[in-house]
Amino acid sequence: MALKVVLVIIGIATAGAAALGLTKGHVYCKGGPYSRTMQPVAFWLSITVYCLWSALMMYFAFFARE
Repeated sequence: MALKVVLVIIGIATAGAAALGLTKGHVYCKGGPYSRTMQPVAFWLSITVYCLWSALMMYFAFFARE
């Protein structure tokens, strides 16, 4: 039960980071801050990774067997 709560918190935090990055136009990911205008490929890849990581955490929290 505690593990599922931790996974949900991590999933919500990464989804929030992706949403915040989309609204601000820049995101910090490993390798440096990426701007939507200066480095669009790296920016969108970082947003994609954050969203997929969030989905993965939610999957393991709600659908995976213990």
